[in-house]
Amino acid sequence: MALFLKDVGPEIPWHLSAFFPAYQMLEAEPTDRKTLLRAWEIGKAAGLRYVYCGNLPDIAREDTYCYRCGKTLIQRMGFYVAFNWLDHGHCPSCQTAIEGVWDNKNRSVVTEVQTR
Repeated sequence: MALFLKDVGPEIPWHLSAFFPAYQMLEAEPTDRKTLLRAWEIGKAAGLRYVYCGNLPDIAREDTYCYRCGKTLIQRMGFYVAFNWLDHGHCPSCQTAIEGVWDNKNRSVVTEVQTR
């Protein structure tokens, strides 16, 4: 899957979400942390620029980083953007253009934080 996405375009975000048993799938096992982190590593090793883990309390793998210099560009807390350091869609450190549709209005810290 990761190689396929990379061949389509390394800028495609790949969101990996942990499964938790709920509703009519209570008998299924939840995704363990090790499996989800391994999938994240596979995506990064394949050359995907933006791989994210969801439903997992792991702040570092929720954030967006510059694929060129590694600087944190967007810091997330659950479903919220805590801070956006992008400068009109560019990394403020190395000026690399970051793919996406960006609005510089959301550059401040969130006032409401999701409980983990």
